[in-house]
Amino acid sequence: MSKDANAAKHHQLKTLWALIEANGLFDGYKGLTGNSHLSDGVHVIDFNRNVHKCAATATLSDQENGEISIFKPASSPSSVDAFTHNSQGSGADKAFDLVVNC
Repeated sequence: MSKDANAAKHHQLKTLWALIEANGLFDGYKGLTGNSHLSDGVHVIDFNRNVHKCAATATLSDQENGEISIFKPASSPSSVDAFTHNSQGSGADKAFDLVVNC
């Protein structure tokens, strides 16, 4: 068995996710413990485990135009901050999907 296959056998990938609507409510999730909509385009998504060393990916939902960026703050290791913007770069509420693989 290869080194990578053996490591994979002993460490199951944990996938956490959240579907966040433009109004800040969630439409579905796994491992989510909270979601705060702080202002236009600013969200804090809290998970049930430390995600600081995990890979996080976010995309705007279908039919949404604009941009999204995410940040994992060191001061809150179980949270992911998400920032959505309109096409002009201003903070704007957009629906998005977030996946965190650990």
